[in-house]
Amino acid sequence: MSSGQVEAAIRFKPSANLDVMYRVFKAMEPEFRFRRGSVTVKTEGGHLTLIIKASDVSSARSLINSVLKHVYLLLNLQHYT
Repeated sequence: MSSGQVEAAIRFKPSANLDVMYRVFKAMEPEFRFRRGSVTVKTEGGHLTLIIKASDVSSARSLINSVLKHVYLLLNLQHYT
């Protein structure tokens, strides 16, 4: 990681189907990829991990907010299905 780069990982164990959550975020990876940052998704040991990399704090904040908004929406949709 070069100077000024920001990296964050959000790791959680979804209460619903891990495979569905993984596929949704995997399909959205291109939407979370731009010149100043990206989000990568992976699963390990029943946990979903979202890795956020950005070239600056402002881009990291934007990506983290966007990712958390999608997590919130997906978890709330599970209550209605």
